[in-house]
Amino acid sequence: MANTNKVKKKAYQDYDIGIIGAGIAGLNAAIHASKHGLKVVLFEKRDLGGLSLNGGDLLMNELYNSLAIYKRLKRRDKNITFDLNSVFLRMKRLKRNYLREYLKVFEHLESITFVKHNATLLDNQTILANNELYRVKNIVLAVGARSREYILNNGTKPDNYKNFLKVYNLMHLKKTPKTMVIVGGSAIAFEIAIFFSNIGTKTTVLARGDVLRTLDPDIKEIYLDNIKNNHLTIKENASVISMDDFSVTYLENGVTFKVPAEVFIPAIGFERTEVKVGDTLIPSNNQGILVNEFCETEIPHIYAIGNANHFAKFSNRTIAEAFTAVNHILGRKRVIDDHTYVRSITGLYEYALYGKNEMELIAKNVPYTKEVFYPSPINENYIIKMFKVLIHKYTHEVLGLFMVGTHLNEQMNTALMILDDSNRLDYISRTQVLSSAYLTAKILSDHIKDLDLEVIENHFHSFYQPKFDLKTHKVIGAESLARFYIDERYHNPLPFITNFERRGHIYEMDNKVLQNACQFINDLEYASLLSADFVISINIAPYTLSQISPERMLKFVTKYNVSPKHLMLEVTERNFEIGIDFLSPLKALKAMGFKISMDDFSVGHSSFALLNIFPFDEVKLDLGLLPKDENDVNQQVVYQNIINAVKTNDASLVAEGIETSFHHHFLLNNGITKGQGYFLSRPLPKEEFIKLLKKES
Repeated sequence: MANTNKVKKKAYQDYDIGIIGAGIAGLNAAIHASKHGLKVVLFEKRDLGGLSLNGGDLLMNELYNSLAIYKRLKRRDKNITFDLNSVFLRMKRLKRNYLREYLKVFEHLESITFVKHNATLLDNQTILANNELYRVKNIVLAVGARSREYILNNGTKPDNYKNFLKVYNLMHLKKTPKTMVIVGGSAIAFEIAIFFSNIGTKTTVLARGDVLRTLDPDIKEIYLDNIKNNHLTIKENASVISMDDFSVTYLENGVTFKVPAEVFIPAIGFERTEVKVGDTLIPSNNQGILVNEFCETEIPHIYAIGNANHFAKFSNRTIAEAFTAVNHILGRKRVIDDHTYVRSITGLYEYALYGKNEMELIAKNVPYTKEVFYPSPINENYIIKMFKVLIHKYTHEVLGLFMVGTHLNEQMNTALMILDDSNRLDYISRTQVLSSAYLTAKILSDHIKDLDLEVIENHFHSFYQPKFDLKTHKVIGAESLARFYIDERYHNPLPFITNFERRGHIYEMDNKVLQNACQFINDLEYASLLSADFVISINIAPYTLSQISPERMLKFVTKYNVSPKHLMLEVTERNFEIGIDFLSPLKALKAMGFKISMDDFSVGHSSFALLNIFPFDEVKLDLGLLPKDENDVNQQVVYQNIINAVKTNDASLVAEGIETSFHHHFLLNNGITKGQGYFLSRPLPKEEFIKLLKKES
């Protein structure tokens, strides 16, 4: 534990949050916390900005922007050379500007105190820095990650060689080197290698194992094929034996090779992040400090974000983690979703990935299908060479999306945005930067639509849950429920229906539901089992009601020689909350003879308001309203009050979720004579339902 004998004898300084590390993660956490009224102390022993402003995304983006300009100029003048020094000078100016902008933000946030000193955690709410004690309610570790020390096979450190250069010192180069050796198969190793090989440096990448291990083999193959050039050499399973000021000797498959190296850069990752609280080491692994989905460590009141924790390390996630930790401290439990961030490698040709790769899906036994596409470019400056999509075999969610091309980070995010709301395909810009993204989303949307329609056509089944007269126990109707039979088993219908609604394919499913219901009514009539008051209830989605006119629905039903009086269309409050007027079509459908039911009626004010503006034929009381048992007295009173309130309306009351004999007796005692639930009957296939009716008759 740190020696506190020399601590200045004065009161603790109290803060809501102590943030250790003022890199991109720490700065964003401090600003977000301050804007929400929290008092923050921010510790940093070096400079604001951390590695992100001393390399990382900012540097690589600037290098590749300069490279793109150089390539265009080179086409006009073949004698032009790349001025590396001017790029680094511009980068340093950019860094100063970024820091200046951050400092401006801090000037307006008086609740942030910046302490330029190393910080020590005495316990989970006390920090020591510069002989001062700081009492904090929560601690956020944003300490970044330290580059792993590189040691040669003979046990020596190459730090004193003239050609040795650490990644974050890249801007110390004064001119473009003629030769370069990079050790490592990571993304940063490749970004540096691709850049220098494109400006004429003979660049050799030595990877100890496989390069780009997180990529699926097919994506890796096409990516490496696109980035190769005469100045780039990639060696896998190679290890450095020795080096001097001008060359590197390495071993590959038992054979020794020597290559010139004006610059030697180890890009071999980071050391294990180790932080102590007093004498206790916070649990971590080789990727960083272990945290949960809220970025909490195992020690209460301590969080770890950005490069400090074990999650994937890329900028958009780092910022999201800063918000997640602060939100959790504020009492807002918004978790980090590990699959909503686009990761990419910068370059003239890039790869970008979202979600999981095939190796992860196979390891976790997730059923999936794979498709690879090679779309034609619309704009030569924004090209998607190919993309691969991994789709859930049953629900057709995009589990992983992988691209190779240019400007992918922007294009990937745009494509995912379109996929998340398929209606955007109708109005999103199809020109300039969005052109390839639009094309990608269009291909994916069409492919997923084909998959959805195949499921609806060949794997969708209608089951029917009987609706009973609770006094006589006779069947008086049914509710149509969706079931999906794939790979010899039935699946939970909710994910299917949710995705159909989100992607705009619920219309096709509702048509199938209506068609099956009409055929069922015909089968009942043929078997002389259709009574005059028998009604089948079907759920109709808001999107479907907005797409099909009442006249078309009537025409659809009469095509099957079915009277609309045998069909009950179920709608919920949600139908009226999405900004579309459904009252007019519902009134027209009711006038045509269809019955209209309010499904899932609950205690909300809007539920009662809707009863006053539309004459529903039926109100189905939500299953969540039913009391659990005879001891659930408060809920019994709530249910009774709802019954009394709704009884003033002419609608027939139906109870959902009858699962026990108590429910059955409670409802009868309170005047409810119609209901459905597993206590009475589970949902049945059409054939079993007909057998039930025959048995009754």
